Amino acid sequence: MQRILFSILFFLFNFSLHGQIGTFYSTDRELSSSLINCIYQDRRNYIWIATEDGLNKYDGVRFTVYKNFPNDSTSIKNNYVRSLFEDSLGRFWIGCINGLHLFNRTTDNFTEIKLYNDTLQITPHITSIIESANHEIWITTSGQGVIRIKPNDKTCHTDATLSSRLSSIHLTCVFQDSKGIFWIASENQGLNMYNPQTDEVFLFKAPQAIGSDQISAICEDNSGNLFIGTLTNGLYKLNARTQTFENVPYIGKNVLFVKSLLFDKIKNRLLIGTDGQGMKVFNEKKQCLEDIQISSTPFDLSRMKVHAICQDKSGNIWMGLFQKGIFLTPGSPNNFNYWGFKSHSKNVIGSGCMMSLIKETNGTLWIGTDNDGIYKMDNKGNARHFSPSGHPNSVPNTVLSMIEEDAGNIWLGSYLKGLACMNKTTGYCTYYNNQIQLSDDHTARNKIFSLAKDKQHKLWIGTNGAGVYVFDLREKIYTQHYTNSAKEPHQLPNDWINCIMCDHNGIVWIGSYNGICSINPLTGKMENYTTNNHILPGNIVYCINEDHKGNIWIGTTEGLVCFDKNNRKSTIYTTANGLSSNVICGILEDETGNIWLSTHSGVSKLIPDKNKFITYYAFDGLQGNEFSMGAAFKANDGEMFFGGINGISSFYPSEIKDFRTPLSLYLTGLYILDKPVVSGQKSGKRTVFNKFISDADTIHLNYKDNMFALEFSTFEFGTPERVYYRYMLEGLNSQWVNTAQGINRINFTNISHGTYKLRIKALIYDNSSEEKEVTILISSPWYLTWWAKFTYILLFACLMGGIAKYMTEKIRHKNELMRREHAEQISEAKLQFFINISHEIRTPMTLIISPLEKLIAENQDEEKQKVYLLIYRNAQRILRLINQLMDIRKIDKGLMTVKFSETDMVAFIDDLMQTFTYQANKRNIKFTFSHTEKQLKTWIDLNNFDKVLVNIFSNAFKFTPDNGEITITLHTGKNNNKPNTPLSDFFEIIIADTGIGIEEDKIEKIFERFYQITNIESQSGIGTGIGLHVARSLVELQHGIIYARNRIDRQGSEFIIRLPLKSAHLKNTETEIKNKALIQLQQQIRNKSISMDTFTPFPKEQKPKTK
Repeated sequence: MQRILFSILFFLFNFSLHGQIGTFYSTDRELSSSLINCIYQDRRNYIWIATEDGLNKYDGVRFTVYKNFPNDSTSIKNNYVRSLFEDSLGRFWIGCINGLHLFNRTTDNFTEIKLYNDTLQITPHITSIIESANHEIWITTSGQGVIRIKPNDKTCHTDATLSSRLSSIHLTCVFQDSKGIFWIASENQGLNMYNPQTDEVFLFKAPQAIGSDQISAICEDNSGNLFIGTLTNGLYKLNARTQTFENVPYIGKNVLFVKSLLFDKIKNRLLIGTDGQGMKVFNEKKQCLEDIQISSTPFDLSRMKVHAICQDKSGNIWMGLFQKGIFLTPGSPNNFNYWGFKSHSKNVIGSGCMMSLIKETNGTLWIGTDNDGIYKMDNKGNARHFSPSGHPNSVPNTVLSMIEEDAGNIWLGSYLKGLACMNKTTGYCTYYNNQIQLSDDHTARNKIFSLAKDKQHKLWIGTNGAGVYVFDLREKIYTQHYTNSAKEPHQLPNDWINCIMCDHNGIVWIGSYNGICSINPLTGKMENYTTNNHILPGNIVYCINEDHKGNIWIGTTEGLVCFDKNNRKSTIYTTANGLSSNVICGILEDETGNIWLSTHSGVSKLIPDKNKFITYYAFDGLQGNEFSMGAAFKANDGEMFFGGINGISSFYPSEIKDFRTPLSLYLTGLYILDKPVVSGQKSGKRTVFNKFISDADTIHLNYKDNMFALEFSTFEFGTPERVYYRYMLEGLNSQWVNTAQGINRINFTNISHGTYKLRIKALIYDNSSEEKEVTILISSPWYLTWWAKFTYILLFACLMGGIAKYMTEKIRHKNELMRREHAEQISEAKLQFFINISHEIRTPMTLIISPLEKLIAENQDEEKQKVYLLIYRNAQRILRLINQLMDIRKIDKGLMTVKFSETDMVAFIDDLMQTFTYQANKRNIKFTFSHTEKQLKTWIDLNNFDKVLVNIFSNAFKFTPDNGEITITLHTGKNNNKPNTPLSDFFEIIIADTGIGIEEDKIEKIFERFYQITNIESQSGIGTGIGLHVARSLVELQHGIIYARNRIDRQGSEFIIRLPLKSAHLKNTETEIKNKALIQLQQQIRNKSISMDTFTPFPKEQKPKTK
């Protein structure tokens, strides 16, 4: 039984030695459906996938899905897509189960091609599409026969003549061979051969061995051999001599259900996709079918339904796995060997993480795992598992390091079980933990991370927390112990040891979590190297190795270091220099001096002379991208081994190829605010681009769309993670910028308006594509356009004009203010002067008037009476003027108070008019009073309102010529426009004269203080300019208004006084005694010896009574 097992393992290990590793795409990776019918690559390198739920386009990074939208006539008509083809004119044809379409690359949409059977429009089930040698499009349908479309055809019809001659109109595919013969397969009525030269149709049916078989695919190899795939009886090959089809042998239990065929032009082999039996390859030498081996797949390929096969321009093979997805395998895989649980053929070392490994000179490979013991594989492929058990001498669970002893034993450094020596035949382990005498016992000494043997046959043991032990392999005893707490010269920089290496001079190098140190075992000399002395980029050291020049290579978690121990100089490499990852897990040197590194992101090869890195990933055949610390070994024959989380990868460096495939660069996507932009789309008012995205060399953007991203692709489907892009946006910066590997998207944010030129090229290491240029035009915002700038200039000119006008107006206003202030100062000076004079004149005038009144009363001489009366009137006038000046002063100081009382206004005016009767009679002036009511009760301040009327009456007599007329009118009214105000109910007094009138521009000025109309002569000369000002002030104090106007008949002027009729608006204080301020003023006047008679109302101008 064991021999049978070994034989099976031997067969598995030697068949397809270098199995391929690929990439799997499923609906989890944006694929619209796993029900795949066809895969096709167009001339622009896009991969198209026809499924039963939509059409997919893949650019190497992103899938674009096209589906039917009922309200969109430019969408694909049906989501069930059956066939794809691109003709020599670049037209891309899509066949659905109910019609034919052409894809419009410029507009990124579809045009339905109308098909006819005679005159009847049809929507047939399209099963295949090809182009003939004379550039006709041949289409097979299920139910409508053959459709042939010539290049200039405007309408498309079925070829009724040819279809009627075929064995069936239910066809599955059509193929034109290298001789120009058409092979047309029916669903179950045999195979038809059509010769266009002779127009003959020949049917292959029984006994030609292909009669009723369901034909699914037709293919021709490079030798002109024709192969027919059937769903019922496997694969057939045409016998050119007998012109019959012979069944190709297949070693299998069941009949082979062939679904798809492809001739691999790179490897010159025929690939056969089956329905549930995986993919097969035709062995031309043996003339039979064999299983194709792919070492790492997430499924059992031998049971897959391979309904579609496509080979791209790089030679990669795309398999459409029905109900699974798409599996991509490299066309020219590197010679990486893989052992691990992801391989169906090499799953012999368990699923644990590979932590350590060595290969003996006899070819036996020993593998230490994490928690799964040890695996042994000999050079014949025989495998054996040494599994840990409860026995004290069984192998450790976790083996972190191994080293072969000259005596033939293997020493193990384990986690938690310490140091052990294993018998290679029995797996029996002897542990040497209890013999430690150099320090206190603790668990840290049993956590061994690294082992190294020096030239004195001593084993150096690195532990995780207990420093370094030295074990004598001959005496089997511990001889030395180095720790961080020990005294010189045995003090380590750190007790957590990750790796130990002995160089060719016998110097021991120890890597820890705090740098490295070197120890000379013979002299005991120790040197420490850390970030403090600028030797390392980081202090956590994972691995150490020595090259053939004696340089020490140090792998840290922050990069790679090449240390020249003779010159004490180090060279540091990081991802900025092209390293795939800064975490270095293993270091090996090949025969040519190249340094191979296992990392947390693939395996990198450093060519030191060129400082060039080349990285290989899981897609290339590695166990994965993440490798284990210290799990690296180089065999005597140069083969390298690296262990990781998914198994082991081994290879001969000389068999690993560099990448020299020419790179092409295409623009594949434009995104604004992370939304894709299609051809013809607008940005603002401009079209972004109106070509197919890959052909677009100019992009127009609105200034608001200044946050955008561009996506590029090299269509390097196999290893897109290798590709990086170098770009420069001229107009924004002058420096080249590199993207990270695998990043194909370049984001731009807040780009100002202007014209930019994006220069970009794709690179895989030093393999570069041609430079591509894309012009990006970002429009100016409206406020920076030429017309906006013109508007700004115009507005600026207007602003300057406005400012100039404002400054001029400000200066004018300032001058006007100064003029007014000056005028007020003059007015105040005049008033003060008059008041001062009044104080000096009032008392003498009072003393003059009293005797004068006595003289008038006593002396009856008519001539003297005239003189006395003249003197009396002028004295009264002077006294009245003095009283007006005093009133102005009180009004300005806010000391003028009013005391309202209810008054019959008709009687008040009538009584006041008697004062002017003498003057009216003397000058023959008609002085009348008109009122509608006999009695009108109002609220006024009798004392002050008396002054108002006297001033207005005096003014009217002053400017009314002899024989003129003065009319007083009294009436009441309502102001509905001002409800709830004092003047909503009012009484109005109109004093109209037949004088000379007032110039319109001077009507308002006559109420100003000291204003005089100098060009008008009155009956009594020019006034003082005080009376009307006092009248307005007193009216306003009584909540009224006064204004003047010329009569409508232009025969004089009118003065209108309007006062509140009611008393609701009056305050309580306005009906009480005089306020304290007035009393104080009176006291001041009294102190100046001025009589209180000064504050009496103006005396009525009347002839004094005689005794």
